[in-house]
Amino acid sequence: MATRKKAPAEPAETVVACEHCRYFVPKDGRNECRRNPPTVAVDFEDGGVTSMFPLVDAGEWCGCWAPKLNS
Repeated sequence: MATRKKAPAEPAETVVACEHCRYFVPKDGRNECRRNPPTVAVDFEDGGVTSMFPLVDAGEWCGCWAPKLNS
C-alpha cells in the first residue's frame, strides 16, 4: 500500500521591513542601507564633505527590499 506524502510545511510569514532585509546593517547606533553605494553628505556647519550610506529606521521598507540570505 502506498503512503501519502506529507504536505510541505507552510513557510513563516516574512515581515517586509528594513530589519529583515539583506541590505540592512546596524552599525554604531544607527542603521544603514547598503543597497546602493554611499552618497556624498555635506556638513553645513563646517563645510566638510563625507560619504555615507542612507540611514533607515528598522521598521521602514522600500521597493528594493529583499529577504536576508540563509547563511
